[in-house]
Amino acid sequence: MANHKKTEEISKGASPLVRQIISLLLEEIDMLEKEQPLLPEMDLAEKFGVSRKTIRTAMKRLEDEELIRRVKRKGTFPTKGAHCKPLFRKEVGRIGLVLSKGFNFNSSTYIAPIINGIFENAFDKNLQILLASGNDENEITDSIFRFAADTSIDGIILISQTNQQLLLDLDKWKKPVCLIDHYSDTTSIDCIRTDSFKGSQLAVEHLHRLGHKKIGYADTKDKTVNPARLLGFLEGLKTWKIKEKKEWIFQSTNHENEAEEIAKQFLSLPAENRPTSLIAFSDTMAKHIIEIFHKFGLNIPNDLSIIGTKGTTNIKDESNSGTTNICFDWKNLGQAGVDLLIDRIDNPRSKGKNILMPPLLEVKSTTVHI
Repeated sequence: MANHKKTEEISKGASPLVRQIISLLLEEIDMLEKEQPLLPEMDLAEKFGVSRKTIRTAMKRLEDEELIRRVKRKGTFPTKGAHCKPLFRKEVGRIGLVLSKGFNFNSSTYIAPIINGIFENAFDKNLQILLASGNDENEITDSIFRFAADTSIDGIILISQTNQQLLLDLDKWKKPVCLIDHYSDTTSIDCIRTDSFKGSQLAVEHLHRLGHKKIGYADTKDKTVNPARLLGFLEGLKTWKIKEKKEWIFQSTNHENEAEEIAKQFLSLPAENRPTSLIAFSDTMAKHIIEIFHKFGLNIPNDLSIIGTKGTTNIKDESNSGTTNICFDWKNLGQAGVDLLIDRIDNPRSKGKNILMPPLLEVKSTTVHI
């Protein structure tokens, strides 16, 4: 039963009906399981046989007393007792976020929505974000280790950090760290990234279902950048029993003109020995390849179907034209990264977690059934 004295304090000056609902809500809170939210206002109104306005008034009293807290798109949670969500600390938690050099918040790349997701979730959870960056790798490294040494900072978020030696050194500090958009299999650091392997498999499956048996892949020059995309492509070919041909894996040697070089490699093949479809490393590469092929008179998708992997801010392009892409929810990746870090802060563990976010397929005008 709800504490009578507590009910009297919260209900002071309220109408008899609101006082009664406050008492019932306190009883509801006492019966909640750990991390379980209260029922939505509409359901509570139906359960207690009152209007939503009455429920809202009573809940406002509880909120003013800091007994409950509303979390956007998640529900209303108690803030005290064994059943409260551990993320609701009375004090403000502090997280260090280290940005890569030259990052621009107005950029259309995937990094911007990741950061938006981090800030939105941190705000909901009463966390303070401390930003740091640098003009070069040395300055960025210094920023990371300043955060590691700062005892007032609860944890650190890194985005797309690929320096494994840096991660090994950072791991020795035993500070909770979440690495977003990359992974480390040699440390205990928690990692969350997009499942690029499954993304490429999904692209192969889509082309297979369209009748394509001759599928090529356009890779980037830097083989250290997301090799899972090529590996997923090769595994997809095996899954759908499609023949792998080495000459259909086009690899650039010039980062400045990747698309042009790959297009030339493709066009150098006899017409009868060319793939009927191509999966590009990125949406940008796919777009440039399409532009070059148009100049040479190839029709996309009738002569060649093309799929990219989207690295821009929007998950979905609402227009009816554009490139068929493998997409990821970058904002959700940032939000999930905050949750993963806080879980590590609240539940210290010696072994890191490695979480993969699933891909989505955005079918547009560059793929066709044959």
